[in-house]
Amino acid sequence: MPIFKDIENFIEQNIINGNYPKGSLLPSEQDFCKMFNTSRMTVRRAFDELAANDLIYRIKGKGSVVSRFDVGREYSLKGFSQMMAAKGVDHSSKILRTATVKADEKIAKRLHVNEGDSVYNLERVQYLYEEPVAIENLYYNARLLPHLLDHDFTKGSIYQTLEEQYNKKIIRIEQKISTLDIKGEYAKILFGRNSATVLYLRGVGYDMNAVPIEYGRTCINGNKYSLDVLIQ
Repeated sequence: MPIFKDIENFIEQNIINGNYPKGSLLPSEQDFCKMFNTSRMTVRRAFDELAANDLIYRIKGKGSVVSRFDVGREYSLKGFSQMMAAKGVDHSSKILRTATVKADEKIAKRLHVNEGDSVYNLERVQYLYEEPVAIENLYYNARLLPHLLDHDFTKGSIYQTLEEQYNKKIIRIEQKISTLDIKGEYAKILFGRNSATVLYLRGVGYDMNAVPIEYGRTCINGNKYSLDVLIQ
């Protein structure tokens, strides 16, 4: 058996046994070179295999971390905060930007407003166990939801706020899922590098009267976070 497979199996077994707990930093590649008396290239290949199988992921400037993101998101009508709270998962949000903007042609079509009408824009990063897993870019009809951006969405649930403060409950979401190559800010936040490929969600959420309430575009690091889809 190749040495890199020995290293891969050793690390995987120690993850299973709890010797390398989820979320913990693995010993360095150099440590494994000494442990197995082998080259850095061999160790790196073992790490590449583990990363490809989502057992570990790399953080630039920090090292390789044991994946703890076996927490999937059910494909449901709950928001991120609601679902993670229900699972008892450590989660948080960071607001990147909030603004009132003029709807362009695409946003106007999705939210059934006129081009140039005021819409709220909220961009935020979603974290699990203090690691960034997704970035949401969300739009809302300002006329339907006055002062929406006055609420604190670093902690609060948007869907819960819509229901409790505005009597607007999203009961249907039409969503497209694809992959997208990204560069710049989003890639650096989610992957720690200048470019990456993300799981890309685009969707519109409707209330019981088929009125579009939310138009969202979400970039997800699929190495850390998954979507669980139930088809009935």
